[in-house]
This record gives sequence, structure tokens and C-alpha cells, in this order.
Amino acid sequence: YGISSDEREYDNLTREAVADFHRRFYTAENCFVVCSGRIGEHELQAVGALAAQLPHGEAETAIRFPAPETTHAAFVEHPGAVQSSLRLGRLLFPRQHPDFVGMQVVATALGGYFGSRLMQNLREKHGYTYGVVSAMVNFEREGYFAVAAQVGTGVTQEALQEICKEIERLRTEPMPEEELALVKNMMTGEMMRILDGPFGIADVTIENILCGTDNTVIGENIRRIRQMTPADVQRLARKYLAKEDLVTVIAGARQPNS
Repeated sequence: YGISSDEREYDNLTREAVADFHRRFYTAENCFVVCSGRIGEHELQAVGALAAQLPHGEAETAIRFPAPETTHAAFVEHPGAVQSSLRLGRLLFPRQHPDFVGMQVVATALGGYFGSRLMQNLREKHGYTYGVVSAMVNFEREGYFAVAAQVGTGVTQEALQEICKEIERLRTEPMPEEELALVKNMMTGEMMRILDGPFGIADVTIENILCGTDNTVIGENIRRIRQMTPADVQRLARKYLAKEDLVTVIAGARQPNS
């Protein structure tokens, strides 16, 4: 949520402070239990008995986070680095927002699988990077869109230009139906892979509970993905991925004229 700790704060941390944090926040009022798999009455009673041993305390109060800064470009210098780490994105919204699933489709088409537009451009065509990815990232209170890549130091600006070019292409040109169908199949298959087994089901269940919903949202999300059209993709890209709204961060060695 935009808060980073200085390493000196870790050096100054005491055992008493850690114990106090555990005592205040690791309580029955601040947790829930998810059971997934072959669960019978015996297992439920055993888990319930363990959960009953959790200490009681006050429910966690919502922590207030600082408002996001308006900086749109940042450079973190690492002299001698042979690669630049690139991040391009913006703060958007959490999973509950009606456009979250649609923006997942946009992010997947841009850089969410091996044959995505960014991979074809930066890796296959130009050889700027081994891998580049874009995604919608979801937290309990917020969510953001981001593109991430590591590129050779000498092609940092060229790679950024190509990323921006692919974003702008999504905003100005309707996506071919065949490409969108592939993206939909990729996303649906990935959802099925995540749900293949009790551990994945438990993880998805936890996320849905934290988002204030239940597992019926899985089928709804698949339906919404399947209903996306090229016009929907273009509309969302135009609405949320305007160049002036994006934040660019580069970490690496400073280049002449950069």
C-alpha cells in the first residue's frame, strides 16, 4: 500500500515489539479457518478444537495508508548494472470493481502469457528481454495494473517505447477475434489449473472471503471473460491506460542522454 521500511527499522526492532504485535493481532477475532479436501465430521471437530485454542483479543482496526503520490516517473540508480528493471503501471481498483475482470483480459492480451503482444515484440522481434509480463494485481483494499521486465541497459529507452507502443495499439486498434479467443481460453484454462486440488481451492476461497464474496464468483468471472468483445478490450484500454496516467519506474545504471 505504498509504505516501505528502512533497513535500520529492522535493526532496531526488539523481541518485545514482535511479541506485542503477535499478542494484539494473532487473535481469534482477526482470523478465519478454511478447510478444503476430504473433510468429514472428525476432521471438522479436530480443526475446531485447534481453532478454539486461539487467544481472544480486540478485532483489528483498519490501518490508514497514505494517499498515493502523483509522481509519474522515477529512476533508481544502480551504477554498473548490466540490466534495467522496468515497471510501468498505475493504481486502479480491487477485485470487487465491475471492470476488474475486463482489465484482467486486457493485461493478459498485453503480457499475460508466452505468446502475448509484449512477448512477441520485446523478446521475439527485438531481443530486448528474456521475459516481460503484465497483470492486474489484487489486494484486499486496492488493485493495480503493471508491466514488468528486465532489459539490457543499453536498450532501456527502446524497450519502454515498445511497451508504450503496444499499450497504445490496444487503445486504438480493435483486437482480432482469433487473438481474443486465444486469450479467453488461456485465462479459463489457468483458472481451472489453479482450482485443480484442495490447496488451490483453499487459496481461492480465502481470497474470495477477503473480497466479501464466495466461490460462486468463479463461474461468474468465467462467464464475464467469455463475453468480452474486441470493443470491450479497446474501451477498457482507452479508459484506464492513457499514457499520462501511467507511472514509469526504472532501476539500473544511468545511460548517457537518459
